Amino acid sequence: MDATDIERWTSFVQQDESFFKFLFEHLEDAIITTSCDGTVLYWNAMATKLYGFSAEEMIGNPIEKSGPVFDMSVFEANSKSGNLVTKGEWSKEIDGEMRTFNVVTTILQNTQGEFSGIMGVSKDITVQKKLDEELREALTTADELSKMKSAYLSNLSHEIKTPMASIIGLAELIQSTTANEEVNNYAQIQKDSCQRLLATMESILEMSKMDSKEARFSSKVCNINEILQDLMAPFQALAKKKNLDFTFEDNGDKVLVLIDPFVLNQIVTNILSNAVKYTNEGGIHITVKMCDENINDGGIIIKDTGIGMDDEFLKKLFEPFTREERAEVKDKEGSGLGLSIAYQYVRMLGWKLEVHTEKGHGSVFRVVFPLFDPREITKI
Repeated sequence: MDATDIERWTSFVQQDESFFKFLFEHLEDAIITTSCDGTVLYWNAMATKLYGFSAEEMIGNPIEKSGPVFDMSVFEANSKSGNLVTKGEWSKEIDGEMRTFNVVTTILQNTQGEFSGIMGVSKDITVQKKLDEELREALTTADELSKMKSAYLSNLSHEIKTPMASIIGLAELIQSTTANEEVNNYAQIQKDSCQRLLATMESILEMSKMDSKEARFSSKVCNINEILQDLMAPFQALAKKKNLDFTFEDNGDKVLVLIDPFVLNQIVTNILSNAVKYTNEGGIHITVKMCDENINDGGIIIKDTGIGMDDEFLKKLFEPFTREERAEVKDKEGSGLGLSIAYQYVRMLGWKLEVHTEKGHGSVFRVVFPLFDPREITKI
């Protein structure tokens, strides 16, 4: 290396040093370096702001003058063991206010790998700690309010069910004791209205339980085909009333899954209810099959030839109380909670609910679930 190379290298190092000095001086973190005996060697502008001492006051003095006390023997021992970075928090009163700092300390070593000092990087996290505490309090309050809401709705549901049961009973008594067609029609309207109100109340209560995390599962190994077979009868009757085809493809295979049968019932029932409600011609087809993309997953596919949905509504399909604003939908009964409930249950299970739809051309809902391995039965 000749004189020109040395001059060029010296210039580069000086420029490099100037750059890093400029960088350190303008960081929002306090940066301090000390020798192995704790004497301050470097003290940037943010250190002055956070600790209240200038670089002139601190450089050449023990680090303890600024507040935190460091045991250099511990750092030396850590240097030998290879534990070069430590993290912690400490608090100090500054201008009459207690401040909290996050401190990351890195051990410095010379070219021989010997302990030569420390570099401390501090950040004032007082505001962040306060925000975290406020967030925790807000979450606690929200959780308590959610539980209060759930309890209130549960009591309200009970108060509504009792008189509704009496009204439905009275309507059934009227129907059984009169041959007057007009009176029977009014009694049926009375029953339908009560049952609709009860169904809406149950849906709201169910959503509330999920919001307040009060929903409880009692999972067991089930054959999905058997559960679905038991669910089909009422939907087949509804489809028949609308002159719709309704088919459930059961190939006889055992498709095992670990689930609470009630939850599976709720998922499928809410999807099927919509399929039948919004299909005016054609039909609904349900099948259970293994997923092509993952042999460890199965899928419940519910396909209808109904009115379908546009892309804009599909984005908010699973939001509570959401209904599409168009003529084919406005005359249909419903609270807009069914698919929200199905989606929430699917999420809680860690499953997936996929939707493919086109306005005027029907919809396909696919519930994707992990298959249960019979070899795992001894672990349950």
